[in-house]
Amino acid sequence: MFFIAGIWLIVNAIRHRPKKWLVICLLAGLLFSTIGSFNAANDDQIVEKDQQIAKLTKEKTTLQAELTSTKEENAALVAKETARKEKSEEKQRQLAEKKQAEKDKKEAKELAKAEREAKAIAAKKEKVARKQVQAAEKEKQEQATKEKAAEKSVASSSQKSTSSPKTTTATPEKHGAIKGSVNKIYHVPGSTYYDRTTNVVQWFNTVEEAEAAGYRAPKR
Repeated sequence: MFFIAGIWLIVNAIRHRPKKWLVICLLAGLLFSTIGSFNAANDDQIVEKDQQIAKLTKEKTTLQAELTSTKEENAALVAKETARKEKSEEKQRQLAEKKQAEKDKKEAKELAKAEREAKAIAAKKEKVARKQVQAAEKEKQEQATKEKAAEKSVASSSQKSTSSPKTTTATPEKHGAIKGSVNKIYHVPGSTYYDRTTNVVQWFNTVEEAEAAGYRAPKR
């Protein structure tokens, strides 16, 4: 713009004042030199600014790249940590389920064992009770059989004594065949302890007579 203005001034001066063209040319040269220096300074400033802008742009690009890389690394670390945590939780869950399954299996096994033992004990008790009942019935039958045999023996002895009385000394046998011991237990002929009983304190003709006197039958 200054250059055009300078040209215009020179042309105008030559047109109106031809004698002073030399002075005008000198002034124009000076003007052109000043404008050139000014333009050169401006060019240097522009180049310096462009260089600064390019440097800043490069630094910005580098920072952005580093920031992007850092974000990607952080994201990768977060994903890795999340995967590790999920794997650890899954492993702990599986371990807990395994322990629970083993516990349930053990408890079920112990319960089944306890049930089997309880059934075995109940069966054994039932068997023992059945045997006891059978033994009691058998003992009762044997006792009844012995009592009948004793009664028959006593009746037979009584009949013989009545039919042919003899005058002898008073002996225990003349009073019956049932022995009454000092323990208040009577023993009929043929019973287990009949022959073993020697401490006889009283003799009886019948079982009813012995029981009336306060004696009882042996337990065996």
